[in-house]
Amino acid sequence: MNGHHLLDGKVVVITAAAGTGIGGAAARRCLEEGAQVVVSDQHHGRLAATRDELARTHGDRVWSQPCDVTDEAQVQALIEVAAEHFGRIDVLINNAGLGGTASVLDLTDEQWRRVLDVTLTGTFRCTRAALRRMVAQGLARREAFGRAAEPWEVANVMVFLASDYSGYMTGEVVSVSAQHP
Repeated sequence: MNGHHLLDGKVVVITAAAGTGIGGAAARRCLEEGAQVVVSDQHHGRLAATRDELARTHGDRVWSQPCDVTDEAQVQALIEVAAEHFGRIDVLINNAGLGGTASVLDLTDEQWRRVLDVTLTGTFRCTRAALRRMVAQGLARREAFGRAAEPWEVANVMVFLASDYSGYMTGEVVSVSAQHP
């Protein structure tokens, strides 16, 4: 797919981006749209292979950093390395997630705790670390952009939702808001 320069100049960090899954697809699309991308994953070998594959096409706009989102120190290192390498962070894609390895009927408490630690708490850890960096970069206002949304900006989201780009979305609530978290 050819890009439309939707992310020119943006720095995007993506968790669980090694391989051919959703994270890898997100990395490819962000690069096609002009972003600089930091891919991360806890699987070092797959991460290196993914970085090398993406770098063949996109050169130095790709960087990688191993990260297990259940480890606070590794999350901090991911955000720090990304910001140091590309100068800032604009977007965080929390892709790391873990489904149960068994039916809910058979899921043990330990398996459930692991699902929560990766999917919920890992997302929190990464978001907190990225927001700290983003706020330090200048996003410490009630309105992230210092103004209310323009009508055309809201309309762009509506067009996206009506287009094939949102082809796999159903029943979602999308807030077009610049409220600072």
